[in-house]
Amino acid sequence: MQLKSIVKGIAAMGIAAAFATPALATDSFKVSGFTHGSQAVTIKDTNPSTGGAHTYGAGEVSVTWNGKTFDAFCGDIYQTISFGTVYTNEYTYMTTTARYGATAAADLGRLWSAWNADQNASSTKTAAFQLAVWEIVNENTNPVPGFTYNLGTGEFTATSGAAGVISQAQFYLNNLGSGTAQLGVAASRYHQDFLVPVPEPETYAMMLAGLGLMGVVARRRTRVAA
Repeated sequence: MQLKSIVKGIAAMGIAAAFATPALATDSFKVSGFTHGSQAVTIKDTNPSTGGAHTYGAGEVSVTWNGKTFDAFCGDIYQTISFGTVYTNEYTYMTTTARYGATAAADLGRLWSAWNADQNASSTKTAAFQLAVWEIVNENTNPVPGFTYNLGTGEFTATSGAAGVISQAQFYLNNLGSGTAQLGVAASRYHQDFLVPVPEPETYAMMLAGLGLMGVVARRRTRVAA
């Protein structure tokens, strides 16, 4: 147990280091477009109010952050972003707990563990997965673990969408499972936030161990040269 906690702590430092913006470096973030297509959904959030129902394109997107490319989902319905535009020194890494709270963070992990592979099957399922993400992060009446998500009621609702999207999203929400996938947030004050995958702690531990070994080799070479 103690070793596992240490590994998780190292992983957290590795995550922060991987996505932090160095003081003298240029941080770049770009969303290229939808990876599996998208579907239109009409949603409404009453807390805070978005001013009525709005229609959005929903789906998984391809993100390139400081040279690393991966798939992600939008976690923010209040701001916009332009596909293909490079945003510099704007995005920072946050944990899902810090951004959305402990219950929502845990439920996002359960959603990702259970259904992320399934959502790649079609643009309808990809849009449904995005809609499920929006329900979890925007349903602010979510007070305790075990809260029941319902796209038809509450502060966040889906009023219409492409055939099958809402029902598929509700199926995902009704069957979150018990997984604990680790996720993070690419956060911006000015543009949309994105839910991003985080590698397993063991992966970061290996990466940091490798970096430590490189540092030892570099110090030895410096001493020899001196």
